[in-house]
Amino acid sequence: MSDSAWRAWLGDPLFVAALMLAIPVWVLASWLHIHAAPAGSDAGVLLSVAVIQPVCEELLFRGVIQGALRRRFPGFHMGSLSGANVITALLFAAAHLWRQPPWLAGAVLVPGLIYGCQRDRWGSIWPGALLHVCHNAGLLATGYL
Repeated sequence: MSDSAWRAWLGDPLFVAALMLAIPVWVLASWLHIHAAPAGSDAGVLLSVAVIQPVCEELLFRGVIQGALRRRFPGFHMGSLSGANVITALLFAAAHLWRQPPWLAGAVLVPGLIYGCQRDRWGSIWPGALLHVCHNAGLLATGYL
């Protein structure tokens, strides 16, 4: 990723809004004492939850799956969202059912759509991956993950 890419993302009001949207979620999760799964506190677990898992999820969901769907159905849209994004976000939420109750897995749908919008907007998984890392790190800091 080039320095100019970082500057472009951080100068984009939609990217910054997506980043800031996480703050009320962190506050709410902390206030409600919602815990999806105990993560532990050793450095390896923290690194995994905050960095490795989000990047791997973005590579799979926005990179492989959304990329393949975009190539297969390039003109398919659902309102202002690409069909590839919507389908990928639904799969992303469904994949979270293995560790979270259905209502929490369903709550992953909105961030999944946001990460997918970034993929569509920039043609790269990295803006969404950065958002995902920031979101997970914030949730981890509040004790949610």
